[in-house]
Amino acid sequence: MRSPGAAAARTARGIARCRVCRWTHPFVSELGRTHEVMVVRSDGPTSERERIALTSDRTLQVGQNLPGTGSPWRVLKIDRRDGRSSSSAPVPEIATVWTVRDRGTVVKVSVVEGRRTHAARLRVPPSTELRVGERVRVDGVSLEIAALRARGRTWHHPGAAFAAREVERLYGRRIVRPPAGRMDWRNDRESPSSFDSSTSRAARSRSSPGVRRTRTSPRARTDSGGAAVHRSTPS
Repeated sequence: MRSPGAAAARTARGIARCRVCRWTHPFVSELGRTHEVMVVRSDGPTSERERIALTSDRTLQVGQNLPGTGSPWRVLKIDRRDGRSSSSAPVPEIATVWTVRDRGTVVKVSVVEGRRTHAARLRVPPSTELRVGERVRVDGVSLEIAALRARGRTWHHPGAAFAAREVERLYGRRIVRPPAGRMDWRNDRESPSSFDSSTSRAARSRSSPGVRRTRTSPRARTDSGGAAVHRSTPS
């Protein structure tokens, strides 16, 4: 006696051209045994139920997408035939699968720009993997992933990677010029026309150290408060 939801192994027969010998001849192909499971699909405020056939050699897991569907449906809950709930189960042991349409994952982002940090959001496909050290584009700005917050801690080590749905926050460092809070960087730098001009000791702008000059001692002051005048006398 077959278990509820079980389906017999199917056999496909027909005539087809062989890809190896290129001759046309009859063929018989045994298809895998399938089981029917009830699937509850939630899409926003609406939910629908339907029975689908899945091959018995599959194992479904919470957090993964339901196989054999055109649109991505993420598994939220699995009810077994014995009435228990499970995070994973083989298809023959499953009674009902609860799913939700997967429209992508929204990751919170902290964008570090020099001394400033501002918040942003990054929407990525469900299967996207985020890795420390790689680059992402957020709001049109190229960022390097400096750290990822996942599984209760912050990961800084280059190469640490997690699925986007596991990431609580992404810390990205801006890598384009100019840095935030600064004036535009100049791409062209002035080169000295000669060695003499590059080593000139002439006075420089106030932003540069300038030329160090020997400091003279102050002249003696007179009783009246003015500076004493020193005159040279002929010998």
